[in-house]
Amino acid sequence: MKDNYSYSKENNWDNTPVKLTLPAGVYIFVAKAAPCAKGQSYDVFTIGISGISSTRTQTSHLINFGNGFYPILKSVCVETVAAGTYGVAFWSSHNRNVNAIELQAIRIK
Repeated sequence: MKDNYSYSKENNWDNTPVKLTLPAGVYIFVAKAAPCAKGQSYDVFTIGISGISSTRTQTSHLINFGNGFYPILKSVCVETVAAGTYGVAFWSSHNRNVNAIELQAIRIK
């Protein structure tokens, strides 16, 4: 986890925070993050899993909270993956700080 992660890539992907190295298998991935809301009507934040080439790993949120709030957002997916390193990925409509970043990978097969 990284608290107060400074996310400054507006309208672009950031694949750097919180990574796990896993053996091959089938996993339930749960990615969580609490981005700072900007209090604007069109405030999009997408959270997903880096290292997997599938849009199934991505969940987009319209953040309609007031400015300065940190809503907890998550993306959940089941994926078959090769051995490798996987992490949390962000796409944001605004520069922002992100707290409480977490990635869980539960092996089911």
